[in-house]
Amino acid sequence: MIFTQGLTEVIMARKTNRAALVLTAEQRAMLVELSGSRTAPVREVERAKVLLGYADGLSISDVMRRVGVGRPMIGVGALLAITNIP
Repeated sequence: MIFTQGLTEVIMARKTNRAALVLTAEQRAMLVELSGSRTAPVREVERAKVLLGYADGLSISDVMRRVGVGRPMIGVGALLAITNIP
């Protein structure tokens, strides 16, 4: 049997290499409004929530849990925001 008594090593997550998403106050306000909309298309609401989480520095896993979408949707939303594609 192998015992791991005295194990003092702490495993930490690595730092992300993703690009930062900086929003102006106007952009953030628009995304907050859109993320709470009940009449906008679901896809747009989800994308707004993804972008807000991404801009707030949440991990991709946290954004996935909060918004309820998969990793591909988060990647697409972030890519669209960074490249300014409508």
